Amino acid sequence: MKKIIMLFTAILLSFGLVACQDSADPVEGTKEVSDLTAEEVYEKTLKASEDMKSAEMVMDLTQKIEVPSENVAMDTTTKTDAKMTMDPLTMYQKGKVKMEMEGTPMEMDIEMYMTEDGMYMFDSESETWLEMGDMIPDELLNQQQDPAEQVKMIEKFVDNLEFKQTDDAYVLELTADGDKFKELTEDLMNQFMPEELMTEIENAEENPLEDMEINKLYYELHVDKESYDLKSFNMEMDMALKNDEGEMNISQKAEAEYKNINGVDPIEVPQEVIDKAESLF
Repeated sequence: MKKIIMLFTAILLSFGLVACQDSADPVEGTKEVSDLTAEEVYEKTLKASEDMKSAEMVMDLTQKIEVPSENVAMDTTTKTDAKMTMDPLTMYQKGKVKMEMEGTPMEMDIEMYMTEDGMYMFDSESETWLEMGDMIPDELLNQQQDPAEQVKMIEKFVDNLEFKQTDDAYVLELTADGDKFKELTEDLMNQFMPEELMTEIENAEENPLEDMEINKLYYELHVDKESYDLKSFNMEMDMALKNDEGEMNISQKAEAEYKNINGVDPIEVPQEVIDKAESLF
């Protein structure tokens, strides 16, 4: 979670460093007006993200994948609520995934505990807890990835940024399209698309990402005016992957809200889960 928070902080606010050195435009009705520039907001928000000790994130993610040549379409809706601490590194996540493909609906519950000692996942199909050992994803272990490096990586993608403010938040919006955003879009796909699908795409003889067309890329991020904590973000992405065999259209929309920042206690795996879990090894 922290990596995602810092990634979106770096992405959106680094656009402000390059594209907006003026103060934020007040939204109609705003009475509490700040004269901070995007660069100043960036520095304060980045520090708040780096200092974050814990948080809760509620996310809704919708995705549609279509292959017109094969008349195939898959709709996926994911709703999750995650609580996480950084030191010690612990997380509890619960949610639900709904899928529909060729008129057939599927539904799966998500529940997971993760501590430095290991990870436990609930298999809703067999209604069994699984002990995953130390199979903690690298992206969760790599909590201290330097956000400055991510800023440098994406500064070249700057296109257009709107920097606004309300009485209690700074609002940053980015709308972009075009081939120069491929690298940024690939990073976001790695964050939000299933790992199995990304692995299949990257290992294909002809990597379809090389023929990716970006139709739309939109971000909206809200930063608390007092604490400079991230309050929420919205993301929309629409792209097409093309090759000699046809075309795959992918559209995604994510809405996330951050709550209880620095107020989450370290997560402990319930003894009942430990006792009932079946080891995969």
